[in-house]
Amino acid sequence: FWVFNQAIPAWLVISMIASLAVENKSDTRTELILLWSLCFFFAPLASVGLLPYILIELVKQTDFKSPFKHLNPAIILSAIIIFLLSSFFFTANSAAQQRGFQSLPLDKFLAFFLLEGGILWLVLASSKYKDPRWIITGILLALIPFIQLGSGRDFVMRASIAPLFYLMLMTGETIFNKSASLITRYALLALLALGSLTPLYEINRSVYRTFDYYFLQDTCSACDFSTDPVAKLAQPGKPEEEHPGTLTADALPTLQFMTDELSQNFIANVRQTFFYKYLAKR
Repeated sequence: FWVFNQAIPAWLVISMIASLAVENKSDTRTELILLWSLCFFFAPLASVGLLPYILIELVKQTDFKSPFKHLNPAIILSAIIIFLLSSFFFTANSAAQQRGFQSLPLDKFLAFFLLEGGILWLVLASSKYKDPRWIITGILLALIPFIQLGSGRDFVMRASIAPLFYLMLMTGETIFNKSASLITRYALLALLALGSLTPLYEINRSVYRTFDYYFLQDTCSACDFSTDPVAKLAQPGKPEEEHPGTLTADALPTLQFMTDELSQNFIANVRQTFFYKYLAKR
């Protein structure tokens, strides 16, 4: 809901990676490297969460006696160019430079881990404990909450996209695997049914707000696009209580006058960066 712009590219890339595994090709390292570079371009933080899964596959498929065998130099070079250009572009933004590790109360950590995917992960343990994807997923979901980027929760919202998608894949594999125990399969189905309430709620909110906006409202309650300077971004609250009667969250005429801490996650002076001086105009 909040990070669809990074979720969708990551989902597409992981889906293509999963399809490569189905094809049973002996060496897909070239494709994996290219796909990861594309994910980095479209969804940089999501690609961080995807990287461990890529590394696992690269290690599994590499013959260390001749590691460059079967690699396509042209595609690898393309991936490197995509990665470098993307890196120059992203590092040009000096916003959200507050980074490092943060401490979390135990209750908040457990709430995130268990409700975000930990319960599913634990239920899958009996059938997936030997699967490297299962191990990496648990490690990532346990570590990601402690990493801070910017003043908000940007990293945890985006870097968790890949492990959660792999968790979905492993859940589906187990449900349709007739050799898995019935208890595990029914437990997964029950958890999915319970978890479906959240997306159903979000879909319903979108439907009724759209219907209300186009068919029930006589006038646009949010058509006053003021040109008065806006100096700060409103702190996020309960989504269902924000911007009632409208389809957009805000109508900011300009970001020029922003001075608050939250806005500095997104606004920065890029004029002295390598990307702006040497690449942006080309």
